[in-house]
Amino acid sequence: MELFCYFCNASLAVNDIMLIVLWTLAAINDISHLSEVICFTVFLVNDIYGFINWLKMRKRQENGSEKQQKMQKY
Repeated sequence: MELFCYFCNASLAVNDIMLIVLWTLAAINDISHLSEVICFTVFLVNDIYGFINWLKMRKRQENGSEKQQKMQKY
C-alpha cells in the first residue's frame, strides 16, 4: 500500500508538470490561456504540499504506535 501512495503522488505531479508545459505552449500563442498555467502550477504546489504532510503524518503515526507498544509491554 505504501508503494502505491508514492506512485500515486508521483503520477499526480508528473501529470501536473505535463499540463503546465502544454498550457504554457498554448499560452505562448494566446495569452488568455495563462490562467490555466497558473491553475495547474497551484495544483502542483498543492500536490507537493500534500505529499510532504502525508510523510510527516505517517512518521508521527509510526512514532505513536511504537510508544503505545512500549507502554503495553509494561
